[in-house]
Amino acid sequence: MENLADALKISFAVLIFVIALSITFFLMSRSRETADKVLWYSDKTNYRTETLTGDDGRTVGVDTVITALKNRQIHSVYITIIENDIEGGNEYTYTLSKIDDEKAENYIKEHISGLKSSYRYKEIINDITVDGTFAIADDLTKIPVRPGAEIKRILVYKKI
Repeated sequence: MENLADALKISFAVLIFVIALSITFFLMSRSRETADKVLWYSDKTNYRTETLTGDDGRTVGVDTVITALKNRQIHSVYITIIENDIEGGNEYTYTLSKIDDEKAENYIKEHISGLKSSYRYKEIINDITVDGTFAIADDLTKIPVRPGAEIKRILVYKKI
């Protein structure tokens, strides 16, 4: 009889330990999710899908622009580069589709290859659905509402 009482005490202690451990893991998981959300919204280098006004977009360097130009066919994106002419005050826009290989290479040779690595661009990602609409998730990713909807991604780089 004493062995049964001791066994019940041990099993109750193990049950309490398992419950406490489960609650601890649950709370740690929730705190990590909350911390990830807070860090996501406070990090200015994350992708944004917004307009080109104010401080929107992710600040990137010349290397990111070159990589995007080289990989636009693989990822099937359209790229728009906006440059400001400091002396003339004019704004120039270059649009490159996924099939403009020669145009992209010429742009890299003429405009980017001689640039300093300190030059910065604002990168804006615009997703356009041809068939259907988007639902926006908590982390600002866009999810097509209708499966199979064609998505065109447009990368906009504005020289700052």
